[in-house]
Amino acid sequence: MPRDSRPSLLSDRSFRGYWAGQTISAFGDAFAYVAMPLLVLDATGSVAAMGGVSAAVALTLLVSGLVAGPIVDRSDRRRLMIACDIGRLVVFGVVPLLFWARGPSLPALYLAVIIGSAFGNLFSVAYVTATPDLVDRDRLTEANGRLQGSQGLAFVIGPILAGVVAAHVGSVWAIAVDALTFGVSALTLARIRFRREGRSLAAPGSVFDGVRFLQKEPTLRAVTIVFVLLSLVSSGTMAAGILDVTIYHLRHVIHADDRTVGLTLGISAVGAVVGALSATRLRRRFGFPLCFIGATFVQGVALLSMGTLGAVSLAVAAATWTAGMAARGVLTQTVRQELTPEAMLGRVTAAFWTVAAVLAPVGAALVTRAADRFGSVVAFRGSGAVVLVIGGIAVALMLPVRNRAPSSPTSG
Repeated sequence: MPRDSRPSLLSDRSFRGYWAGQTISAFGDAFAYVAMPLLVLDATGSVAAMGGVSAAVALTLLVSGLVAGPIVDRSDRRRLMIACDIGRLVVFGVVPLLFWARGPSLPALYLAVIIGSAFGNLFSVAYVTATPDLVDRDRLTEANGRLQGSQGLAFVIGPILAGVVAAHVGSVWAIAVDALTFGVSALTLARIRFRREGRSLAAPGSVFDGVRFLQKEPTLRAVTIVFVLLSLVSSGTMAAGILDVTIYHLRHVIHADDRTVGLTLGISAVGAVVGALSATRLRRRFGFPLCFIGATFVQGVALLSMGTLGAVSLAVAAATWTAGMAARGVLTQTVRQELTPEAMLGRVTAAFWTVAAVLAPVGAALVTRAADRFGSVVAFRGSGAVVLVIGGIAVALMLPVRNRAPSSPTSG
């Protein structure tokens, strides 16, 4: 491929502002990544209750996905994202106030994560569809890699600091930090401009238009099937079940304190940075199908290793797991953006997430209940074995479409 002589994406003011705002928002999410499970665990002492909250989130994403795509395709995406940020600022800002006034409340957490997840899903669909409005299509892999790489870096630093905060002043403070970052994200979005502003001219439709598109396009059809299967062990679109078991393992098997929990999760997130930033180079060298399949097998092997006692070994295995998930996520998102007409991108994105998450509530409940009944080691190893089987299914599904799948950021 000829060397790209264009200026770096970082020289683009709109992309730079977008990148900065979403990185700060991801930093707050990284705080909540540790704090929310800890709040549930502190309130109930049960990993099954943690799985219940995760299942509620997955179910919310499933239901909200039915309407998110059509709303995004018919809306001004920037204004919609700002509205979602303000909504999440209010919802998660109320949680610390309730906890300080009345103490831990599991119903309050359920309500917050359900409403917040609905806003978050709508924002995420708009976020994915907005990226092509900021950069050229042949630079989408690079843009997605930078966005997810910086978010991965936020999840390196965020959990470590969240663990320190939780250990000293309580995990509810981390939720307050998360709420404030949504305000920062809204402010940065208000200062940038997308190439396409105003309401979309997309024809009225529903999420089922996106489902039909996924069914007809060979590459996206194969990818969707694999993600549906992966959601059974919370390793595809939803990783909450594995997160819950990881935190439970650290607290109740290794007997780690909150600071160690945050440090371990922070170290594990290094893998997400490496995976996201490596995605462009890997795709250019091996093509999308082989990278997709390889990332799935990497995750399976990593999960088999996560049951090893010791925070350090767990962190290394988890970093390998997140590397596979991040690389596959960047590549899948880019291919979906490349193959989908712009006017349908919201519906196709929402349809993919909805269909791919259809089994996630069941998966989150199964993984955490397995940990509750048989122990976290069994839950990790069982999940790893299932992912390896799914990797074999991915081989059968992806190789037939290998020659038609985009293999570089300039094709498709």
